[in-house]
Amino acid sequence: MSKYADKVDFWRQKGFDVVEKRGWVRKIRSLARERLSQQDYIDCMKQVGWESII
Repeated sequence: MSKYADKVDFWRQKGFDVVEKRGWVRKIRSLARERLSQQDYIDCMKQVGWESII
């Protein structure tokens, strides 16, 4: 069972390929910054509780 199942599911629904290993959050953040508009990126970070790293 995933420790972060809700966050992983959220990003998978957004179309990101999530592999839960060391550094996955950093990878998803950088991919999201590239793929999403600035406002969508900020909204997604807030939805998963990552406001502190915007």
